[in-house]
Amino acid sequence: MQSTVDLQLTKGHLEKLRGKHTFIELLSEFLTDNREKIGYSIQDYHAREKVRVVDLTGIAALGDDTYKATVRYTLEEFSVCAAIDVTDYTSMELTIHYDERSNVLRITGEYAPEA
Repeated sequence: MQSTVDLQLTKGHLEKLRGKHTFIELLSEFLTDNREKIGYSIQDYHAREKVRVVDLTGIAALGDDTYKATVRYTLEEFSVCAAIDVTDYTSMELTIHYDERSNVLRITGEYAPEA
């Protein structure tokens, strides 16, 4: 399994790029603004826990309009019946591909073989 989400860069974000922002700065801001949508994508990897994205760090260019970033997030599991109240912190490396023609960022999580 490998989860993917496509996010459209808005005109507002593109205007910032034409100003003083570098693409990495823009990407960092855009990913932070869309961390909830990224969290929904990461949720596919965790059937029992609730995912909450904390932050995105280590954004780096790989070339060919491809970037890597690390997303740190919490996994929360709660059940009154089973007396479970657990919060774990973890991270995942994301691959981000930018399609300049359509201004879409395709964000792909790590590959996890299904059991």
